[in-house]
Amino acid sequence: MTVLSAELSEFADTIRSRADARIGSYVDCLDRQQRFSPQVWRELADMEMFSLCVPVEVGGLGGSFLAFAVATEAIARTSAAAALYPGTTVQVATLILHHGTPEQIERWLPALVRGDSPAAWAFTEPQTGSDPRQLTTAARREGDGWRLHGQKLFISYARQAALALVFARTPAGGVGAFVVHTDQEGWSTGEPFELLALGGGEPAPIFLDDVFVPDTDVLGDPESGFEVMLSASGRFNVTVRTGPSASTKRVSPVGSPFNAHAAPASFGSAL
Repeated sequence: MTVLSAELSEFADTIRSRADARIGSYVDCLDRQQRFSPQVWRELADMEMFSLCVPVEVGGLGGSFLAFAVATEAIARTSAAAALYPGTTVQVATLILHHGTPEQIERWLPALVRGDSPAAWAFTEPQTGSDPRQLTTAARREGDGWRLHGQKLFISYARQAALALVFARTPAGGVGAFVVHTDQEGWSTGEPFELLALGGGEPAPIFLDDVFVPDTDVLGDPESGFEVMLSASGRFNVTVRTGPSASTKRVSPVGSPFNAHAAPASFGSAL
């Protein structure tokens, strides 16, 4: 169990108060409608959730990932659905920061850090789920770029995202991480799935019909996208679990069965 410093404990209290004040009035709507809320997104942007753990040098607040996880849990006390909103956008921003070229960082990061619009994380597929060994979305070389063809499934913010990080298999058998602008020809989405809870991200299918991605929009080596994905997925899986876990504390006392959680794991290893 992590014992928070006095500074982080005070920070958590502040975020909880701000979340109650700014998001509390939307909770019933989020839970009943299970739809994306632009108002909640803007409130979270105003709370600087998208810039919290991004370095100051590129427009962020310079906080730690632990601070981001603490803030996520604090928001989840008000709304688990709202707490999940920043996750994929911050995840994509983190990978661009760590694996992008200076030009890519300058081009994409400011809007993500401001929270201008969501970024989607497009990995899961209809027949194979999230198993990277069975990825079927294909990337084929064409001129100074790539053509992506395939389908993704259950992708949060697919219909709201301005850009998406799409993982696709290359002819050499590797996996590439391709940044796709969702206004590109060949990009389309289906209707969001009906969920019993946490539907605020409106997970939906994505259809890629020969979407062109220039070489300048490939993140890292086009054969090493799986390694790019792994460099962030473990930490962000923690925040995915944090939201629902924290929300139970609103309705179950400390020490009840609802607060007894096994240590999370990712790809067979403890986090």
